[in-house]
Amino acid sequence: MQSKEQAFSADQQQAEIFFNSNEQKAVEKDEKQARSTLNKFRETLNQKVTYFNGLIINDLGDGCLCIFDSAVDAVKCAKEVQEVF
Repeated sequence: MQSKEQAFSADQQQAEIFFNSNEQKAVEKDEKQARSTLNKFRETLNQKVTYFNGLIINDLGDGCLCIFDSAVDAVKCAKEVQEVF
């Protein structure tokens, strides 16, 4: 897996990107439950992105931006994260 510095080097590279954003409405209904779900999301995301050889570029609180060397890995990762939620 690459570091952020390697991912943003001057060398041209092909990367597959996935972006995810969760709904703000969950926080409005039950803040404690929303925080618990968000923590579970972050933990799951870290595990799955690492497993599929990706890199989390930015964590936006209720969303994330990730890159992968392979479109197949990006889709598999997104599918597995989605299955948890």
